[in-house]
Amino acid sequence: MKILIADDSRISRMAVENILKTSKHQLIFAEDGEKALEIWKQESPEVLITDIMMPRIDGIELIRQIRSRPTMQYTYIIVMTGKNERSGFLNSYENGADDFLAKPVQHAELHSRLIAAQRIVQLQQSQMVLYTIGQVLEARDLETGNHIERVQIYTKRLAIQLRKNSKFAKQMTDCFIDTVALSSTLHDIGKVGISDLILRKTGRYTPEEFDMMKKHTLIGAEIIDKVQTRFPNAEFLQISKEVILSHHEKYDGSGYPQGLVGDEIPLSARIVALADVYDALRSQRVYKEAYDHDRAMRIIMDSSGKHFDPDIVNAFLEIANEFNDISKKI
Repeated sequence: MKILIADDSRISRMAVENILKTSKHQLIFAEDGEKALEIWKQESPEVLITDIMMPRIDGIELIRQIRSRPTMQYTYIIVMTGKNERSGFLNSYENGADDFLAKPVQHAELHSRLIAAQRIVQLQQSQMVLYTIGQVLEARDLETGNHIERVQIYTKRLAIQLRKNSKFAKQMTDCFIDTVALSSTLHDIGKVGISDLILRKTGRYTPEEFDMMKKHTLIGAEIIDKVQTRFPNAEFLQISKEVILSHHEKYDGSGYPQGLVGDEIPLSARIVALADVYDALRSQRVYKEAYDHDRAMRIIMDSSGKHFDPDIVNAFLEIANEFNDISKKI
């Protein structure tokens, strides 16, 4: 992360620098609040570690000015406080600080604060990216809105159930489950690069049109590559790219765009693939009626080991009634 350290004490700045010098964080220093504000405007750091008592602009005013300005990058603010600065510390919270560090700064404490900061920054980045992209998708695809919401719910419920399988228990952490569910909302983002003549066609695609539609997986992955250059610390984007690129791969290798087989397909994409197909089966399209739950379930069962990972199909069958309930409600 990019971290701005604002403190008029050279000793305090050096103390933080010594703790973080072997980390991968990019460190920027300011010896007063006014300079810190200018650096913040130019650099958009993910984290600000600031003293309260500083010349020109003190820490409270620095925080107040940062929080009063609209920005694309949320800055997690950590206030450094001494024993006699309790009132200033409370004031900093009221004006928008997120956390605090007691002076003298300790190695373990600083690192724990930065771990918390990184979680919050990544969450904010992911929500912002998803909101922006979601607006684009809804503007392009008439079927997007509820489909995205249902697929996200199916994905999370399926992942939670899959955790009961010892084969996947270690990988299916709470963080992974939440990230896969979040990433599922982007699975069709590449459709923004598909012509409206194809995307909104009221009928079946010709072979040539279907070849064009299949490119949405590659287009989507390219979009995420570009987003990653702006948000390099947003780890959820890597799983998002897996989902986008591979959710049309099939377990037997007959899918696209890479023809991956079995476990070559990322687990995230294998989960979303089933959630996506179930919703497509249950939904009315210009070329088909909406199938009832039993028919959709039979199709998925018949596709075990062909289209879908058999383990994921088994997890689905264990909670199939929940899928049916979700489909009726949303």
